[in-house]
Amino acid sequence: MKKSFKQFKKADALFQAALLATSFTVLAGAMIAEAKVPNNFFIFYFVVGSAQLASFLINYSWAGNNQSKARKYYSYALIAFIVMLIPPLTFIGLMALLILSPITAIWYVQLSYSEFKEVSFFY
Repeated sequence: MKKSFKQFKKADALFQAALLATSFTVLAGAMIAEAKVPNNFFIFYFVVGSAQLASFLINYSWAGNNQSKARKYYSYALIAFIVMLIPPLTFIGLMALLILSPITAIWYVQLSYSEFKEVSFFY
């Protein structure tokens, strides 16, 4: 693994964890203050999802076929989400994404962290 890719993996894992922690903290504070789901929930929903998708695509293009098994499973899950958005399944797919996306966000942070530990150990 190239040194620059290892550095990216470390920065990526820290960024993903910080982004998710910040999002949950801000949203939890807003929910406590307003006693309801705030409007900025969807902003954080798309910010976290977009950042994770960009990170995934960078990792995918950089690593190619040398990906971990967990990252391959994550890519299969993303493909399944995309297939669920095909017109006959669009409504079901959107509902599934609304529910499953926070779970996949946590999964991606865990995946990034495990790769961070692996890179940090060998670097």
